[in-house]
Amino acid sequence: MLRRSRRGVTLVEVLVVIGLIAILIGLLLPAVQSTRTAASRLKCENNLRQIGIALHAYHDAKGRFPSDDPPAGIPSYVFSWMVYATPYFEQESLYREAVAAALVDPSPFHNPPHTGLSAVVPVLVCPDDGRLTVAHTDGIMDEMSVSMGFQ
Repeated sequence: MLRRSRRGVTLVEVLVVIGLIAILIGLLLPAVQSTRTAASRLKCENNLRQIGIALHAYHDAKGRFPSDDPPAGIPSYVFSWMVYATPYFEQESLYREAVAAALVDPSPFHNPPHTGLSAVVPVLVCPDDGRLTVAHTDGIMDEMSVSMGFQ
């Protein structure tokens, strides 16, 4: 009786191929993670560069760096330097909203909080910093992206 030879692969061959693929994936994952880390570090560096450019643009426009020199009608304790620099971070509308809110109620601790407390300005947040992923709305003054209040 003649035996026909079967066409296909054996279980051992399939397991060897799966093992090789698993090894290759295991070698690839650290490279992908190091690429992500480098990209995140580069984003942080670019954010710092943008902050420096914004502060120099503020200095060019006003002749000084931002400090606690508020617009008329707003107490000096309401805003930090980051709020004054927001128009130079391409966040002019956020700055106008914060000033309008402070003119209505200068206390940053009242609910709902000022626009500055409930907004995340991406250039002020490093992607590696996992502490700030959403805006704070509780009036607490730590880890704010654009902080209003005592600094």
